[in-house]
Amino acid sequence: GMYVPAMRGKSSPTLGTRDFTHPLRNVSDFDKSIDDFAVASIALSLKAISIDSSLLDEYGAPDRLLFSYNDYINPSASSVFKALCSYLYDEELCQLYGYFMIALSSKTMRFSREKDEEYIGFRNAENERSGFGVIKKIDGTIYAGEWLLDMRSGIGIETAKVRESYAGQWRTN
Repeated sequence: GMYVPAMRGKSSPTLGTRDFTHPLRNVSDFDKSIDDFAVASIALSLKAISIDSSLLDEYGAPDRLLFSYNDYINPSASSVFKALCSYLYDEELCQLYGYFMIALSSKTMRFSREKDEEYIGFRNAENERSGFGVIKKIDGTIYAGEWLLDMRSGIGIETAKVRESYAGQWRTN
């Protein structure tokens, strides 16, 4: 399936291949951004495989690259996401990882401005940042990754203008 502007307002005739589709996508998600998630997943996979081709043998399958639907549902438990942390020294992979996390968080994103920061991502029932999200602070610091109870917790990347970047596992900030 594909989208063209003349199809605006229609439902998607297909949801795409499960291992290349956002896990929360439904037929009403049909606009010019329908392939953004797949592109982010494919780009991250190809970059990782270019660094270490054994990743494809270990995590790939005949009908997909590195990621499966289950990896998207629970990235914290995903062995492939854990394996990618070993390669976050590569600047391009780090950027693609960040773009992927933005794409994963954007299905149900709610934009909010709190104090001097902007947040896009998932929230729990108590409106705390929880799940995937991206925050940009007034000083230019950006964190893209997992949240739990309003704290960075899980796999994430933080870049800052005034200090070194960190990519990897976070535990309660």
